[in-house]
Amino acid sequence: MKKAFSVLLAVLLFGLFAPASHAKNAYHTYTYDSYQQAVHTAPAYTVEKIVASAEDGDVLFENPVDMDSKDGELFLLDAQSSKIVVFDQNLTVKRVITPYEEDNSPIAFGEALGIFICDDGRILVSSKKPGCVYILDENGLCLSKLTEPKSSLIPEGYYYEPIKAVEDNGGIIYVLSAGSYSGALQFDVNGAFLGFFGSEKVAVTPKVLINYFWKKVLTDEMAAGLERTLPVEFVSFDIDDGDFIYTIRRGNDVNSGQVRKLNARSQNVISEGVYGDYYTEALLTDIAVHKSGFISILDNQNGKVFQYDKDGQLLFAFGGIGQQHGCFMNPVAIEEFDEKLLVLDSTKKTITVFKRTKFAEDIHSALLLYHDGEYQKAKPYWQNVLSADFRYELAGIGLGKAAEQKGDYVTAMKYYRIGVRRDLYSDAFSQMRAKTIRNLIPFIVPAFLAVVIAGMVLMKKRLARRVVYGGGRKAIKYPIYCLFHPFSGFEDLKYEKTTSKRISAFLLLCFFAVTVLTRQATGFIFNYNRIEKFNLIVAIIMSLGLFFAFAIANYAITTISEGKGSFKEIVMFLSYALVPFIIGSSVCLVLSHAINMDEDVFYRMGVYITYVWTGWQILIALKEVHQYSFKRVIWTTGLTVISLVIMVILAAILYSVFSQLFSFIAVIYQELFL
Repeated sequence: MKKAFSVLLAVLLFGLFAPASHAKNAYHTYTYDSYQQAVHTAPAYTVEKIVASAEDGDVLFENPVDMDSKDGELFLLDAQSSKIVVFDQNLTVKRVITPYEEDNSPIAFGEALGIFICDDGRILVSSKKPGCVYILDENGLCLSKLTEPKSSLIPEGYYYEPIKAVEDNGGIIYVLSAGSYSGALQFDVNGAFLGFFGSEKVAVTPKVLINYFWKKVLTDEMAAGLERTLPVEFVSFDIDDGDFIYTIRRGNDVNSGQVRKLNARSQNVISEGVYGDYYTEALLTDIAVHKSGFISILDNQNGKVFQYDKDGQLLFAFGGIGQQHGCFMNPVAIEEFDEKLLVLDSTKKTITVFKRTKFAEDIHSALLLYHDGEYQKAKPYWQNVLSADFRYELAGIGLGKAAEQKGDYVTAMKYYRIGVRRDLYSDAFSQMRAKTIRNLIPFIVPAFLAVVIAGMVLMKKRLARRVVYGGGRKAIKYPIYCLFHPFSGFEDLKYEKTTSKRISAFLLLCFFAVTVLTRQATGFIFNYNRIEKFNLIVAIIMSLGLFFAFAIANYAITTISEGKGSFKEIVMFLSYALVPFIIGSSVCLVLSHAINMDEDVFYRMGVYITYVWTGWQILIALKEVHQYSFKRVIWTTGLTVISLVIMVILAAILYSVFSQLFSFIAVIYQELFL
């Protein structure tokens, strides 16, 4: 016993005080699912090292503002010292370029913000002041300058303040000017101005139209206080090997499509979705494009890095504001360099070097194969991704494509559920259904004929036995009888007093069960609920709670409107009126598993018929229980619905008040206890 106790104590102490086997990142990696909810995922990038501004007592850079790479070298622009620091592949300083004029006089950048390295080694440095783009050779000699062009295309009052410049394969240089809403300026190989590229119009929104109206009505002095409506503004851009221009834009009401991939005709060819966080205001600052098409953007305000595939699908996001490794204080530039991701922080004066994890490598490899249609080759990479994060939707889509390509439609459907792709799931389901029907045709036809013949025989016998009803029908028959004969059925219930508490309770139980099953078990194609977030209390409130609240409201209204029904009768009659909902919802539930997305009209029709039929049954039940005319029952039912809405609002207010009260009491108790 002593030995066993000693071993156990040693294990516990080791578990408490032993160092961790791996370092935990100071930031979380996450992505957004199909419901636009942020979900944590496996780490995609980890910090490999930090390149600081000072090394061995030497100050490498004082005010870093931008960086670019070419042929295994990283170029960092230091605006304060007007120099360019060049690093090799190991991010060791290789040389320092000090720009100079032809007369060997040094160039002092007024407010340099951007650097770009051309294919032939020339260096473009964009400087807001004195308002030019310096074109330097690889040693720093100024070959020429792109100053403000003189052209009728330049708007009146235009300020030429270059912040970024890139060059395409044809030698055309694109220049972004701060505060310009006309797009990027284009210059040919000789420096001649060609015009603007990528200019956009004002997005017409209700807010814009309202401002336009008031500016027409109000005086100039009053209209001056209104918010200005301006086109979108490009704040940064990058270019890939295919001469596609990737831009970051912001302007009035730009809530989506902040990142664009423009072809030679200024047409966007990627998703117009939301870039950055969905629910946090972002300030997108810089963009970097991998040679394989992966897009990384930098959020200066939140210190986040977002990476997308070439179609604009978010892969993952990471980073944050802070002093820890992997977090930033003022990130200003991002760059792809030797399969690593570099982020420049002008406040911390550091370059953070991120390396890909196995998780990110597998995603990148799988996506490249996926976009080439090599689904089987991508399969092992997707399996690795799903092993690291079983909820990663893109992996589900990739594995579903691989299974569907091999004709395994059941497996494909399983993976498409993980990827939350109802369209692809529907296609795989259609193929599986067609294959199943082909195999069952020899059995389906005889079974169908047998059912038809049996139905005809039963109908003939029933017609032969039909007699005139003289009263005394069994209580258990009324739920179905009222379904097809609502007037006579509910009238008999009222006068013969044949309602049953047990039957009513059973119907309410069925109503609750069908409500839950409809939410949880409806076919994937038609079910947009978060199944994993089912709450039993909420389900009870939304079904039985609303039912009894409606009954209470109706009893309150009809009591002062000469209604003949008691509260007990109202509850029972309403429960009998729910039979169409119970049967119809059950049929729709089964139907949702038997049809595809192109046949959804049948499912929608079934849902509409169910609700209309149920509403009709409720009106007739209330008419008979209270002995009302149709006009009066419609009037009192409308008042009942209004009363129900008021009850729900009051319940919500009371819940909010008491929640805050209990929270306040809990805080007071905690403070007193401490």
